[in-house]
This record gives sequence, C-alpha cells and structure tokens, in this order.
Amino acid sequence: MTYSVGGTIAATDYNGFVGTTAVNVAYANDAAAQNKVAALIGVGYGTRGYGQTATTLASTTAGVVVPATQWNNLRSAMSTINTHTGAALTLQPVVAAGDTILAEDGTSSRPNISTLISSLDTARNTASITQMSVSSVLTSTRTTAWGTTIQHEFTVTFTDEDSARYFFNTAGEVRFSGSRTGGSATTINAAWTALLVAVGTVKFGASTTTYTGTGGTVTNNVGYYGLTGTYQQIFTHAGTGAGYSSNISYSIQARRESYVGANGGNGSVLRFLVTFNDNSVYYYYGSTVDGTIVSQIDQYKAGGVLTISSPVYATVVNL
Repeated sequence: MTYSVGGTIAATDYNGFVGTTAVNVAYANDAAAQNKVAALIGVGYGTRGYGQTATTLASTTAGVVVPATQWNNLRSAMSTINTHTGAALTLQPVVAAGDTILAEDGTSSRPNISTLISSLDTARNTASITQMSVSSVLTSTRTTAWGTTIQHEFTVTFTDEDSARYFFNTAGEVRFSGSRTGGSATTINAAWTALLVAVGTVKFGASTTTYTGTGGTVTNNVGYYGLTGTYQQIFTHAGTGAGYSSNISYSIQARRESYVGANGGNGSVLRFLVTFNDNSVYYYYGSTVDGTIVSQIDQYKAGGVLTISSPVYATVVNL
C-alpha cells in the first residue's frame, strides 16, 4: 500500500521513512540517504549522518503490522534531530500498542510524516545555539618583536572520515581569531590591533567559511567538503588606508590530509595555515611589531541531545 491520507501506515511506508539500512551502516550514496531518518541520525553518507549509532531504529518486515515500539523509536529519532536543528516542527504523536497509525497530509493539525522528514533533511546541517558550545582548543602566542611574516600552522585530526563528517554535519566549526596587545605606542602596532579587531571571528564549517568582523574577504567559500589536498586560501583581510595599514594582512589557508573518501568523507586530517604578513617593514624602516600577538583557535561543537567526539588539535608551527 502506498502512503495516502486516511490509510493505515503499512510496513513499506514505515521502511520508506526509516530507510532499510541500519543506523550503524553507511548508505551507498547521498541520493540513497535522502529523506531517511536512519541516514540522518546514523552513519548516513556525505552531508547526511550524525553518527548516533546507538539509536534504536530498524526497518520492519513487509506485510507485518508496524509495532508501536518501532513507530515510537522513529518519532524519538526525529525528535532528536528536531531538537538539535531547532527546526521546531510539530511531530507525529506517540502511539500505544493497538493504536491505528494513519497517514495524514498536514491538515487539521495532523502532521504529514513524509513532509516532516523532508524538512528535517533540509535542516540537517544547522543547529540551535542551545545545542552547541564553544571552547578554546589551541593558542599560539608571540611576545618577541617581528617584521615581514609570521605563521601559525596546525592540524585537526579526527579518528576517521566518519568522525569528521559527524562533527561538521552537526554544524561543528573550527574558528579563528587574532589579537595584538601591549608593546610600544607605535603606528604599526596600532594598525595591527585595528586589523585583527576588524577580522572578528572566522568560522570554518561543513560547506562554507564566514566571519563576524567588519573587514575581510572570504576568498574561497568552502568548508570541510570543499577542501583539496593542496592549500587554498579561504580568508584574507588586508589593511586599508595610507601608510602602515595598507601593507599588512591576515590570511588563512586550509587543506585536507589522509583522504580516502569513505562514506562521502573528505579526509580525516585538516591542516590550516594562518599568516600574519607585514610588508610595511620594506617601506618604513624599522617598523617591527612588538607586544603580544595571538592566534586563537576555538571549537564550536554539538552537544545537548547528540554525542559528538572532538578531534585532536596540534600546532605544527608556532608564531
């Protein structure tokens, strides 16, 4: 029987909602995982999959009445996704053993299950801020005077490509910021302080790079899934105005490593290069920067109703 308004939900309908692949098994491709709750909550494929493999969710035998327990497990998985994404959907009611589960079309305040699942699928890579947390994971600090260029290079290592997918699929981000404080009351120091304030926070996510500041350019608007094996610049902010300010810049490059492509993943190790470039030394003799300059790396990670592992952050080159 096909899904139709007023008809009972058959096993084939239920299996269509859940998917016939268990939560701990990957789907064959992204298209096969579309609009399947097991793919969204479990291993999934590509941008689908939260890695919550302990979730109780399974398909049922065709021709068999859908047990209330299995139906409620489906609703529970949908509720978890609904809470994490902040989609605020009104889900289907919990049922008791012996209840009749009817297909609906969304009228009379009765939810259309297929539409709900499609909405959750669309919202899958977003998150309610109440389900996320920010933590400092890496800091590179320089207190000796410098000119020309200094760099902070670091790696982000996940257990495997699936773990990387789960981190970014649940709206996880690697965040960058910088600061300069103290030192001499010089024009070049003031220029660097102002530039880094203008950058704000750069956010590297699943598919995009964004920033919170008032100055800068996203040079390649890619995230985890858009990385390649060679460095590509994802953000830069060059100073503006005459003098020192026009000769300094802050930029970030990113690449993937340990790439296999398993289950639509894009590498289990990410490498980032943060560059503080000061060409003013060539134009203004003795224009070295002093005080304390910091490259700050934060992690924005899902928690709440989901359990997501953190990668390991390690500095390769200090400022």
